[in-house]
Amino acid sequence: MTGQTLAGQSVRYLFVGVYNVLFTLAAFWLLDTLWGALVGVQTVYWTSALLGIVNGFISQRLFVWRSKGAWRGELLRFLVVNVIVAIANSALLFVTVTLWGLPAFPSQVAITAVLVVLAFFANRTWVFGGVEKHAADPTEEHR
Repeated sequence: MTGQTLAGQSVRYLFVGVYNVLFTLAAFWLLDTLWGALVGVQTVYWTSALLGIVNGFISQRLFVWRSKGAWRGELLRFLVVNVIVAIANSALLFVTVTLWGLPAFPSQVAITAVLVVLAFFANRTWVFGGVEKHAADPTEEHR
């Protein structure tokens, strides 16, 4: 991988990451505003997290890594990383909102700021860690 390729991926990752964080936070805010009192912060969080994970995988695969490899393997690794991040996020929301009584949206913003850095390194090194690193399985469908 050339320095120019890495720089381009880094810039695209930054833009897609900001977009996906804003998308997920907007989903969280909308769901919390409309149904938060009815369904609770955990349901709001998990619904917005699922929407963010799907949006994140599609946008990273297409616009950041421009992957043409085996999408199923990438999706599986992406889901593993994001489920771990989501569980950590859920636990931190429980502590900040349920136990400490802090407001849900500012808590989610702060939690997101920390976890997005950890997710960046996991996605960069393991999930999409050089598309050429995860060679396509010839028996798998490619898209």
